[in-house]
Amino acid sequence: MIVYIVLLTVFVIYVALSFILLRKPTYLHKRRRPVFIARNIAHRGGAAESVENSLHAFDTGLKNGVEMFELDCHLTKDNQVVVHHDFSIERTTGDNRFIRDIDYDNLPSINNNIELYYDSSTIISCDNNPESEALLRIPLLKDVFARYPTIPINIDVKANNDELIRQISRLTQEYQREHLTYWGSFNHGTCRKLTAENPRIVRFCSLKEVAGIAIAYWLGLLPFIPIKAGAFEIPNPGEVIQNITKNLNWKFKILLRIVQCALNNKSMFIHLQRRGIPVYVWILNNEQEYQHAFEQMSVTGVMTDYPKNDNATIEQLFGKLREGLLLAGQGRQGFLDEFDQILQPDQRARFLLHLVQPAKESGKPVEQLIDSFRRQDAATN
Repeated sequence: MIVYIVLLTVFVIYVALSFILLRKPTYLHKRRRPVFIARNIAHRGGAAESVENSLHAFDTGLKNGVEMFELDCHLTKDNQVVVHHDFSIERTTGDNRFIRDIDYDNLPSINNNIELYYDSSTIISCDNNPESEALLRIPLLKDVFARYPTIPINIDVKANNDELIRQISRLTQEYQREHLTYWGSFNHGTCRKLTAENPRIVRFCSLKEVAGIAIAYWLGLLPFIPIKAGAFEIPNPGEVIQNITKNLNWKFKILLRIVQCALNNKSMFIHLQRRGIPVYVWILNNEQEYQHAFEQMSVTGVMTDYPKNDNATIEQLFGKLREGLLLAGQGRQGFLDEFDQILQPDQRARFLLHLVQPAKESGKPVEQLIDSFRRQDAATN
């Protein structure tokens, strides 16, 4: 009988501590201080708005208000780090060789018209002119760094290659971007090498770490365990994932659905953000998916092939915030000018860190936080 009482007491204490620390993780873990966060992230530069992973796509994404680029890196035969998703260049150039087998100077340009990666019936095109042609060269990572020095970049390291890892780390240091860069891989072995090579660059979770975090959450263990990765990036069951997996048999679809439900949990996301770990989901491509992710799941940001669409939602958000600040600071036009300045694309990632992150940590949509602010201001006037 005493044994049962002891076990029950231990269990109750465990549940109580887990419940408390899930909501107040800083009692046990020191909160990390990310230098930036991003809400609107251009997946492959915005793969549905321009030719993916090209300077043309990144330029277009920047015009469309993105706060971070997501891109993929490989190593050429002559050890140049290039930005490209597939191991082969067949889909983007028509040449069926692998990047690792070609010197950079011999890489063909990307075609003006390529199939959208998840829907072969959709063709992504850009203008056929000399300027566009120059921007359709498979870019070197260093050229991307040089062209967009203040834009945060999320790098997916596509190969478990020591030289590739060293080169990316070297370039990140050379262009003074360690504070503006995430890197990572699905492969856990690659992620371990990334951390060993340069722990100053924030690394996102491997698939193994994602699974471990989700399992720990459902067992009530997550509040007690340390997390090495600095960002949590997972797929969301939107139309892109559904399209990619549509040919799987029903057993795999059921398994995938269970996994997605286990991973996409608002309480877990808020806990991670309270520990200073931003939560990004991919790939969301319509307004309903954006709203669900931000308002119902309380994610930090989304990776999208249509950054222009998500930017429209963001513009509404910032417009609403500006109205609230105008009410609070009547006659302070200089203040509003400064506010408009920090809304420029290259500053938004830092601004969101101070506006969006506190809202996410409280478990409230940013819109609700702003509405509350405006109501309080109206009541005092």
